[in-house]
Amino acid sequence: MQFPFPSPRISPLLADANETIAVHGAFCALLLAIAAGLMWHHTHAWNIAKIQPENLRAIEFARAQYRRRMLASGLVGVVGLAILSAVSIRDAFMAACFWMAMLMLVLWILALAMIDAAQSFKFLRQQHRRHLVERAELQAELLREIRRLRENKND
Repeated sequence: MQFPFPSPRISPLLADANETIAVHGAFCALLLAIAAGLMWHHTHAWNIAKIQPENLRAIEFARAQYRRRMLASGLVGVVGLAILSAVSIRDAFMAACFWMAMLMLVLWILALAMIDAAQSFKFLRQQHRRHLVERAELQAELLREIRRLRENKND
């Protein structure tokens, strides 16, 4: 069965409708499975972060990270569903508009990923600095205690 394309420019590589639907369907299923797995993972991580709060700043970071990652994962699912609908597009102008919208969605996902990476780096750098200060304070306290014990031993 030949797929009736109005113009050969739309999809010259896939002329068989069943093959086109199967490929789009498989890719859609893959993206939906990835999105569902990511959403489950993010929800699990958020639930753990709520149970083990370090401080208010860590909870706020985890909440913002959860929102960003859930949005990006949801958009991956939307891209998957949209790709499945690409099979029904027959007009060249509509196909161009569709793929431009898909490009914008993918760029949005990439922007969310870059923002998430930058925010994670910033938060972890702050945590590292705080831990360095705490370590220095503990080392100073340990040295004071060692000196005190040596002085008491010598007396």
